[in-house]
Amino acid sequence: MDRLKIAILGFGSVGKGLAKIIADKNLGIIITAIADSKSGIIDNKGLNVAKVLRAKKKTGMCGESTITPQTIIETAEYDVLVEVTPTNAITGQPALDYIRAALSRGKSVVTSNKGPIALEFRSLQKMAEDNGCLLKYEATVCGAIPIIHA
Repeated sequence: MDRLKIAILGFGSVGKGLAKIIADKNLGIIITAIADSKSGIIDNKGLNVAKVLRAKKKTGMCGESTITPQTIIETAEYDVLVEVTPTNAITGQPALDYIRAALSRGKSVVTSNKGPIALEFRSLQKMAEDNGCLLKYEATVCGAIPIIHA
């Protein structure tokens, strides 16, 4: 069975936490690309997450400054884009453009970003439907409510 390939945009607390969980567990998921606000890294066979985390801690960058989120969206191999960049509730940017670009490529998107969902939910949902992919946004709600893992 093919493993699910994901790309992560946003490598702050949420993105790093997600990458660590995926690396530590055998979930059948391969992370092929990661970008933060200053850099990015792509390996379509799967990144060494521990190495990327060490680089981020040491240098503040997860990869090369020439690799941008847009580069990842357009060129990396992934099934799902995980978009966990900081929220801009006024414009939804840059996350709104990232989500639109991935959906237009027929890539499913999971986001924790309230801005794009609050501002453009209907158009994003239609774009996902029109391109045969999914838009998941459950992480955008109830962020302040503690969840007990059962």
